[in-house]
Amino acid sequence: MSKFFCLGSLGLTAFIIVSFAGCSGETIGLVPVSGTVTIAGKPTEGITVTLFRHSGEGKRLIPQGQTDAEGKFTVKVSQSVSGAPVGQYAVLFERWTLPDGSPVPEGQMPANVGAVNQLPQTYSDPGTSPESVTVPAGGTDNLSFDLKLQ
Repeated sequence: MSKFFCLGSLGLTAFIIVSFAGCSGETIGLVPVSGTVTIAGKPTEGITVTLFRHSGEGKRLIPQGQTDAEGKFTVKVSQSVSGAPVGQYAVLFERWTLPDGSPVPEGQMPANVGAVNQLPQTYSDPGTSPESVTVPAGGTDNLSFDLKLQ
């Protein structure tokens, strides 16, 4: 099973959890989280940023965002709910493209079109990612990551 499929499934799971948490009366506070990702100092569009929490309240939520042309991202726990629970996270990065380097067509799953992750495996594994972050109670809008491709 591809990692993208697993992470996509985690995103869907996060959406379902948020939906059910609202129905059960249990709420988990979310704070705004955004920042910038560069590769060797250059902003790069299309990088998926995932906050992976090993433990604590809100562990089942998987905040994710995608960089725009300026390398900026904002994390969400579903398509319509922005933010992340306060806590410590490993930060994961993936950039899926078609083998020729072109973007994955809108609405297509990378695994279904033969897409490949352009970033080193170490960035997409919670056990090896060199990046981590603590999301404070007030949130943060200035996260900054500069990825290396070696």
